[in-house]
Amino acid sequence: MEFINPTPGILLTLVPSYGLNQNQIDMEFLKYIPGLLMVLIVLGFIVFKWVEGIDYMSKNHPDYTGNDLFGEWDENDKNQIG
Repeated sequence: MEFINPTPGILLTLVPSYGLNQNQIDMEFLKYIPGLLMVLIVLGFIVFKWVEGIDYMSKNHPDYTGNDLFGEWDENDKNQIG
């Protein structure tokens, strides 16, 4: 008598089987890992540099308000948002 596992694991729910067995599904999922790691590394670098830039501006230019970019903030702007 063959034992059938009622909870086949998370990879079976993430990857459609298309007639593949568990080892083939695991290998199909593993081929995406290098791409996912590259995305995480690039996003981590972007976030780090962004936070570093915000910290630099707050330390070296504490009086900068950004009005040269977006203009003065007035009551008309507040009414358009809410």
